[in-house]
Amino acid sequence: MDRRIKGEGTWDKTAINGIEYERFRKTYNGKRKIFYGKTKRIVQNKIKE
Repeated sequence: MDRRIKGEGTWDKTAINGIEYERFRKTYNGKRKIFYGKTKRIVQNKIKE
């Protein structure tokens, strides 16, 4: 597996109330932003907005 470039962000899965969600975390201008969604595509659309 290749290493990611620094600042690229982190993808993982998390469970909230027993439901599994995709999560993307990235730091923008010193502040951490977290995006959640049922699928990776939904999260990617939220990131674009």
